[in-house]
Amino acid sequence: VAMAPTIQHSRLADEEDDGTRMEAGTASAPASAPAIDGGGPRAAAEEAAPTSTSAPAPAPTARRPSTNSDVPQVAVLPSGEMVYLSKDNPYARTYAEHADPDPNEGQGQGDQYAIPMPPSLLASYQQPLILERMGRIVRLLAMFDLIFALMNVLARIWPAAIMAIMAYCGYVGARMFRRDLTRVYLFYLVFIAVVRIADAVRLSHSPEVALPAQIFLIISSVLQLVIAHFVWRFYSLLPTTEEESRFVQFIAEHQAGRGLV
Repeated sequence: VAMAPTIQHSRLADEEDDGTRMEAGTASAPASAPAIDGGGPRAAAEEAAPTSTSAPAPAPTARRPSTNSDVPQVAVLPSGEMVYLSKDNPYARTYAEHADPDPNEGQGQGDQYAIPMPPSLLASYQQPLILERMGRIVRLLAMFDLIFALMNVLARIWPAAIMAIMAYCGYVGARMFRRDLTRVYLFYLVFIAVVRIADAVRLSHSPEVALPAQIFLIISSVLQLVIAHFVWRFYSLLPTTEEESRFVQFIAEHQAGRGLV
């Protein structure tokens, strides 16, 4: 009887020892977890380092050099240094006579057909370029007028010879920038347009004349007036002596300002 409490006490002690061992094993498990992975400090460093999953940045693309769109151009060298105008352009001729060459504007070399001008000057004074373009338009229109007049001459319509002469005056006037020949061609265009309109009105009251003939006279007179409008614009752009003097003063002011920069 006296041994029963002793046996019970020893069982309780064994159970307490087993519980202590289980707690000790559970507590030591997290500490030994890194050793199970087998990575050691290197594995821990790799896990700590952030992984980059973003795509590589695109390579920068080369940007094209910007061009000055404010400067109208007729014929520019590939380097964009000088603008060439016809040697018969009065503005270009005045510039060649009164301007000093600028080494900073490029080394454009003129020839017997063209005169180089700096874009920096034309950006502020655009009349030379506008006149050059209008001269080309008038030359083209006068050439067409001349071709049709010569076709009528070949058809033995002899009054068309006078029309051919007038059209040739307009072509030469636009090519040489001459006010007198351009004025002759302008008067001729207005006169022919008025005559054709008068013929169309007169023939509209005649029953013998077919309707297509009247329509042809009206269309041709309108075309003559359109050509006359372009010739008038070109004629009004041709500089007078006063305007040429003003351009010479502008050249001097431009070069003086260029020297101060």
